[in-house]
This record gives sequence, structure tokens and C-alpha cells, in this order.
Amino acid sequence: MQRYSPPSSDELRDIAITIFASTRQGLRDKLAANRDQALISIQEEGRRGKRKSMLNIDLWAEDTCADAFFHPSLGLRDYLLVLGEETLWRFEKQGLDLSAQTVVDPIKCRVENRPEQRLVAILDMIDGSDLIERDLENWCSAMVVFSPATRPPRILLSVVQDSRDRIYIATDSEAFMIEATRGADGSISYDPTGKVPLKVPAKPDKLGICFYAQKLSHYATVPIGFKAWLTSVRGRDALRIYTLAGNPMMVRLANGEKIHVVFEHKGQFAHDAVPGAYIAWKAGAKLIDLDSQRDITACNLASALLRPTDKLRYVLASTNQLGRSLAKHLNPRNQKEFACAECDGSGLQVRKPGTEPGHARRRSGPPRG
Repeated sequence: MQRYSPPSSDELRDIAITIFASTRQGLRDKLAANRDQALISIQEEGRRGKRKSMLNIDLWAEDTCADAFFHPSLGLRDYLLVLGEETLWRFEKQGLDLSAQTVVDPIKCRVENRPEQRLVAILDMIDGSDLIERDLENWCSAMVVFSPATRPPRILLSVVQDSRDRIYIATDSEAFMIEATRGADGSISYDPTGKVPLKVPAKPDKLGICFYAQKLSHYATVPIGFKAWLTSVRGRDALRIYTLAGNPMMVRLANGEKIHVVFEHKGQFAHDAVPGAYIAWKAGAKLIDLDSQRDITACNLASALLRPTDKLRYVLASTNQLGRSLAKHLNPRNQKEFACAECDGSGLQVRKPGTEPGHARRRSGPPRG
């Protein structure tokens, strides 16, 4: 196909739905045919001897999806750069700035010092490899397509396909979910007439709070203000905490599936956060930067994608009040206010009255006793 202009967001949406359906079908077929082979861990070597472990199926899914976007019938090769999770890690040390650099060869990290003019798709076809390896849910496939050359940069399309094969999509003009349809042969397809608009519920009930804590580095560094917030929030007896987060939980929040907060206190790469965050934002969720305490907008998310090896720290919430309250407690500047000697023996007890119900307030100093 000879193409004379970049694809529109609607055209990208339709192309992505087809590609995600076929890639997911292939992924399921490979797991069914030889699960052990699909889940073999392999080592990819990058620059200066750097290595990354990944599963066979990770690399297959990313390559399959990228190849599909560059099929000659679509004519996208001159208009689209595809960067995947299994290639972006190679840029982590040297960094990448698409506002000033054009990627010539993502595998060898070759760039030219001129702004990227193509549309850029950042994808992770198995976000949550450790979960699929253990046959647990909450993994997904995710992608965001944006234009780095516009001023300001702009997100054209965001896609998250959950482990139940449901697909969540947001463009400039819409945010919706479609259930997968399965044929007699088990094939996966999506009927565009089955769109369900996404809208965040205005009044949260029985709060569901999500954050990533599957790795020790995350679990051991949860800000101490989080506990103070939990003990002060209304309806805390019915509240539930889940140590699963990222794109799958964000789209559940967008769809009103009893998830009300998703936060990240250490920092996530763009592909781990922006696809779901943009969809939830379009559905009416509040997104707040943990450090500045300011709103994160679609323009901010697109700007973050210009440097995809940078990390985001945020609170995503179903309401402004909920998001502001938690973001304040998670802000590193406020942690001294919430430290408690009875909990950690640190001796830091400076805090504002009433911020830690259940603990007596006293001045800084060593624990008494």
C-alpha cells in the first residue's frame, strides 16, 4: 500500500484492535502447544555487556506485534517507530530524548541528533511476565501511540488488553471497552458495535487501593504516610489493599470495577503507566504527580513519553478528593509528619495533630521506655 500521510487516530485504533487480537490468539496458541518452551527464560545482551532476562514468549509477542504494524499492506513503515519493552531497556543507561533524537536502530541503540518526526508506538505485549509465568491473572498487553513532533506532543491512541482478552481504548475523542468475541475455532475478535463507554463512578464505595509491591524494593519502601492515610480514611473497615497495580488496575478503575486508587511511589517507566493512565484520565479519573502535587494532564503524559526511560511517580484516583488526600500523605516532603516510633523505632515523631489516629503525639526524640 502506498501511503502519502500518517494514519489518523481512528485508523490506528482499528489497526491496533486487529493486531492485538491476532497477537493474543497466537500467544494463547503457543502457551497451549508448549507452555514450558514458551516460558523458557532467555538472556538478551545489550551495549557494554548489559543483559536482560525475559521469556521466550515476551520476545515473540513483541516481534509479532511490531512486524504486523509494518506489514506492507498498511504502508506504515515511513510513518511509525515502534519501541517495545524488550528493546527500550537497552536505552536505560544512555537515555533517550525523542524531542532531540531520532532512533535509527533500536537494537543497537543508534540515534541521530535530530527530533523524531514519525509517530511513536511504545508497547509491552506481556506486561506482567512473572504473573503469566505463574499462571496468575492481572497481566496485560499495552500500547500508546503519540506524536513527538507536534507542539505540544500529543497522544493519539492508548490500548490495554487485559488477561481476559477485554480491550480498553482511548483516543482524543473517546474511551471505551469491548469484550472479546470467540469463534468456534477459538479465534479472538472484537465487534466495534459492542463498545461500552468508560466513565469513572462519581462516588466510590468500598475502596480498592492498588500499588505495586511484588518486589522487595517496592514493598520495603512504601512511604510511612500511607499507613497514616489508611487509618484516617473514611470507610476504612471495608477498604481493601491489593499489591497489584499498573495498566490492568488503571483500566479497571476507568471501568468502575471497584478499584478506586492506583499509586506508584518509586517510579514506573512510560510503557508501564501511560497506556492505562491515559485511558483512566479520559474516563474522568484524577491523576496527580507525587512530587509536585500538581495535576497530570494528557499533555504531561505525552511529554513524559518523549523520554521513555524516565520514570513517573503518581496517584491515580476516581475522585479529586481521594487523590489529593493520598498524594499529600505519600509526598516525600511530608514523611516526617507521619513517622511513628511505636511502628519503626526511628525516633521521628514530628507530625501534625490528628494525622495518625491511634498514636499519641509527641515531639521528636528517641523512643521512650
